Amino acid sequence: MIVRLIQNLLSRQDPQQAHTLLTRMVVSGILLFVNLVLAGFYGVLGATVVYLVVEWGGFSTTWVMAPIAVALLVGLRKGLLAIQDYWQGYGH
Repeated sequence: MIVRLIQNLLSRQDPQQAHTLLTRMVVSGILLFVNLVLAGFYGVLGATVVYLVVEWGGFSTTWVMAPIAVALLVGLRKGLLAIQDYWQGYGH
């Protein structure tokens, strides 16, 4: 599917437009990946803090994964907003 998409982009009559679109798609993927990696890092830090509080306070351990889930959702949102800002910068 991705190979077909790239072939369709490169077979356009205007190779410069196809190259620009392909570059934007790659940059968008990189932006999303970087935001998710950073969010995962912050999620693990948050989970560590929650784990320490749970261990010291004797609370339920079911909440340890919550910071990771929340951080990944925030990272996904930030990544999508970064992609949107990137594409709007090109007049789309």
